Amino acid sequence: MKLRASTNYFVAFFSFFYLAGLKYSTAIGSNVRDMIHGITVHVRDELKGYGPIFEEQPIDTVYPEESPDAKVSMNCRARGIPTPTYKWQRNNWDVDIKLTKEHYSMVGGNLEINNPEKSRDEGTYVCIAYNIHGTIRSREATLNFGYLYPFSPEERHAVKVREGIGAVLLCDPPPHFPDDLSYRWFLNDFPEFITLDKRRYVSQTNGNLYIAKVEPTDKGNYSCCVTSNSITKSVFSSFISLIPQADRSKGYVPDIRVKFKDTYALLGQNVTLECFALGNPVPELRWSKYLEPKPSSADISM
Repeated sequence: MKLRASTNYFVAFFSFFYLAGLKYSTAIGSNVRDMIHGITVHVRDELKGYGPIFEEQPIDTVYPEESPDAKVSMNCRARGIPTPTYKWQRNNWDVDIKLTKEHYSMVGGNLEINNPEKSRDEGTYVCIAYNIHGTIRSREATLNFGYLYPFSPEERHAVKVREGIGAVLLCDPPPHFPDDLSYRWFLNDFPEFITLDKRRYVSQTNGNLYIAKVEPTDKGNYSCCVTSNSITKSVFSSFISLIPQADRSKGYVPDIRVKFKDTYALLGQNVTLECFALGNPVPELRWSKYLEPKPSSADISM
């Protein structure tokens, strides 16, 4: 009995000083160490918990209107103690998950939209994470619906031009979103795409095909191929017939048809500046930077 009583006394004595040390350590901050009768007690603020901190925030998303998946996900993840709770807003209005379970669902902090509809779901989204220690809002992220409509089936007029003269074949891309198109042209048979050189150039701004000096071998039927990189879809225009005329020109001075506008870019961002000229003989193009050396990172290509 005496041994048990002394043991209980020691436990009570140790508990008293341990709790006192715990209280003191918590009061003065994290990673505090207290020595109690040779026993080191480690106390961390995490035991008290902390507010949410984002590990992943939603990003701007383009959902293809013709997507076979019929689902889009807006991602959001945060850490915190206790584990954060999530809610979403669209255009500053709360997304009611409970009333629209068939359309919206939550997987962790991710918002999944089933059978997205442009009129109902397009907009600006914000993820909100919260617990008893605080609330945080993510950056805004847009959900847009991407599309690339077919070209008009109307026949395109033939282009007749004298040999040795320059020619421009217009692409005139159909309605689309977003504006991240890439362009190629093929001659007569798909997929024999035109190889670009000093005499032929396809602008990645408007899609037009520029031929500096028309030659007899240019005769044929041309089609513009437009590709949307965001929705991985391509469409093709009706054929345009190019008919060189045998009345060969003796030549003409260069005529710059492809020019670039003032361009703004972030530091370290890649920028493409376009330039192409018609002329006979085929013009030589040179680049320079006004009053400064050309950047060493500049790369010139056709």
